[in-house]
Amino acid sequence: MRHVYKELYDSNGFKYYVLEGFEDLVELLRGKGVGVVVYLRVGLLDKLVFKLLGIPVYICGDRVILGFSVGSKDPGVPLCGVNEYGAEAIELGVDAKLRLYSLKLPRILALPLSEINRVAKFMVVGASGIVINVSTAVFSRRLLIGLDQFIANPLASSIGFESSIIWNFILHEEWTFKEAGLNKRFGERLKRLVKYHLASAASWASQAACATLLPAYLATPFWAGQVIGVLIGFALNFLLGYIYTWSWSRLR
Repeated sequence: MRHVYKELYDSNGFKYYVLEGFEDLVELLRGKGVGVVVYLRVGLLDKLVFKLLGIPVYICGDRVILGFSVGSKDPGVPLCGVNEYGAEAIELGVDAKLRLYSLKLPRILALPLSEINRVAKFMVVGASGIVINVSTAVFSRRLLIGLDQFIANPLASSIGFESSIIWNFILHEEWTFKEAGLNKRFGERLKRLVKYHLASAASWASQAACATLLPAYLATPFWAGQVIGVLIGFALNFLLGYIYTWSWSRLR
């Protein structure tokens, strides 16, 4: 596997190897002795995507070896698991995984791939938001009985939409992106709330339109029109909400 690595430094009887694109790791390895390994934990999905994208990595179980040091007479082969020298094993986090995916992909695509667990959380929150949205909209519609449907339906739909936006925003701030290093000051949170509303504008339009037009012209129940509208806007809401609202600053 030596061809996967780039030899950058040979001094004091040590040799240092790092993956192409991770040349700065030599500073982490330098001075720590022989047999030091810098690695990144990965899952099965990561391994499959690395293979599909042709990202050259050396995988040991659930680890990708990003860099290592050996003696001057040792072969340039990374150690797997507990190394025989008893030297240090250094684990890197999600930023290193983002760098790895970015070797082959634009960062806007590499970011969600590098944090699949966070994407899953985002989807779970979105699914719970659908329940909040539809139940609130249906309850609001019942309170608006007597009004013309072209007034009551879009109004109830909008109330459901706003309730899910607030619900989703709070959960994303306190759970999905809690450990993402975002600024927690009130002003910055308020900016993200405004951005989330802007990112969800198309979703709101599809919900209000379906909840109004489908019952009026196809005689569907109000709740069915609301659900259809939510599902139409869900994918776009995910892309714009995840990237534009909470991840844009992390792509720079």
